Amino acid sequence: MRVILLSLFLITLSACGEETPLTLSWEEKSLVDSLYKEEIARIRPELDSLCDSRFDSLITFYTDSLWTDRIQEINRQLERIKLQ
Repeated sequence: MRVILLSLFLITLSACGEETPLTLSWEEKSLVDSLYKEEIARIRPELDSLCDSRFDSLITFYTDSLWTDRIQEINRQLERIKLQ
């Protein structure tokens, strides 16, 4: 048990070294870009199917929300008119 704890401690200490650069080189940016494009192409069908399956419920939710906001706005205006 002590050996494991000592090993973890030494690994943690070795991680505290020089700081990593805060910006990416153009090679790293290019690699990230290509990896992103590959991953998006791989998961796009799944994302599209999730969007398609939720589309109707989202339309209903946001339509109801807009109507609720509009009704509240009308009621505020009517109250303001009654007070005049």
